[in-house]
Amino acid sequence: MYKCLSLLGLILTAQCFAINIPDQANSRVMDLAHLLTPTEQHILDAKLRTIHDNEAGTEIQILTLPDLGGEAIEDVALEVGRKWKIGQKNINNGVLILIAAKERQDRIEVGYGLEGVLPDGFVGNLRRDVLEPALKTGNYYQGLNATIDKLNQQIKPANNGKLHNQNMDQLSLIEALLGGGGFILICFLWVMYTSRRRTYYNPNSNVNNIANPNSANKIIDIVAASAILGAMSNLGNNNDSAGESGGDFSDQIGGGGDFGGGGSSGDY
Repeated sequence: MYKCLSLLGLILTAQCFAINIPDQANSRVMDLAHLLTPTEQHILDAKLRTIHDNEAGTEIQILTLPDLGGEAIEDVALEVGRKWKIGQKNINNGVLILIAAKERQDRIEVGYGLEGVLPDGFVGNLRRDVLEPALKTGNYYQGLNATIDKLNQQIKPANNGKLHNQNMDQLSLIEALLGGGGFILICFLWVMYTSRRRTYYNPNSNVNNIANPNSANKIIDIVAASAILGAMSNLGNNNDSAGESGGDFSDQIGGGGDFGGGGSSGDY
């Protein structure tokens, strides 16, 4: 039901909007109002790429528009966020910073998944205290740059747990073996191996439980090797999962995120 309503709302707003919004963002800084120099765009884009790669795929997108075409900035921001699918699918960790030059309005739109980390009160204060003072004096780059830094400072602690899960590729083989009782299993196999060697190769011992002691030792060697290979296989699987969810996101813009209208807007 929720997905149907979201799709219906997106279709209706797309049909009614007078402004021309690209179907897809080709940069993390879409300066359609030409408020930034190429160098400033490049610097901001690089910073947003770094945040995206390092902060569990969190995606912050900048859009400047010449005008709103008579639409409310809240409606435009919501439509853009959904149309471009800013953030990751099912995580919805996207943020859109929208500036309308003619109306001199701005909005910070927050995806569903970040509404708890970036509540409306925090976003409102950020907009009034950091973004808008710079916009009023025409310092668009300084305002956007400082706003991005503040957003990242707020988001970063919340992503620590996710980053830990997504950095499994940094685990060593020993760390993998320590998990899931692997270390205990290897110790047990080693004790069995050494005790059998003492039993079968002790010239003073009359004990002979197995007819071919070398075969027994070989079996234990095989079991131990299988345990190690199994741990290595699990580590490889973890690496693959980490690559899918926490790898290099740099070239991906819009990962399926959704928005519900959270955020704050105002005039500058």
